[in-house]
Amino acid sequence: GATTPSVYSFTSLTFNSNAKMLVVGPVVVTMAGGLTLNSGVTIGDSANPDYLQLNMYNGDFTINSGGAGYGKLVAPNNTVNLNGSFNGSVVAKTLTINSNGVAFTLPPVISG
Repeated sequence: GATTPSVYSFTSLTFNSNAKMLVVGPVVVTMAGGLTLNSGVTIGDSANPDYLQLNMYNGDFTINSGGAGYGKLVAPNNTVNLNGSFNGSVVAKTLTINSNGVAFTLPPVISG
């Protein structure tokens, strides 16, 4: 597989009902605004959560009930709302896990 990440930038994104953003290699997504995953939505790769890195500069990250995310979320000035599940690592100003929300973490990877 690829070792150099594919890089994408968006102002904001909303995924609705059963949409999928599956990754098959390293991907970096940079968000200038918010990212919302609604019911039935999946982003990332459940077998390789480290393939997806989400860098957020403004706006909130929200996974609604029935949504799932797999990856590394870097949002040091943002709020992360989990009503669904997130498997990976999270850096956030505020992390809120609501009813039925689940967060699983991976060991940190330190490079340098």
